[in-house]
Amino acid sequence: MRAALGRYYESSPGTVKVYPRELRELLEDKRFLGIRRHLRKIPLDPLTRQREWGLVRGPGGGIVGIHSLSTLAPINKATFGPGEETFAQAQTYQD
Repeated sequence: MRAALGRYYESSPGTVKVYPRELRELLEDKRFLGIRRHLRKIPLDPLTRQREWGLVRGPGGGIVGIHSLSTLAPINKATFGPGEETFAQAQTYQD
């Protein structure tokens, strides 16, 4: 999903880059003459087994990230990469 959001953003026509406002835009990017697909289908959340995701929106309202809607406690609480330290305080995957 991260790669698909990045492809959508990077392939923005013109000089202004934008993120999709809805996940379905990753399935059918209609900003071009022919439809581009960044994903074939929205994947299942491996924790909830649903295609519904929490959306992280950027300043312009576009989707810059997603997260699980699961209320289970995370297994990993310590080994995150640079810039991802805030995940250590999450009480649930939804956080």
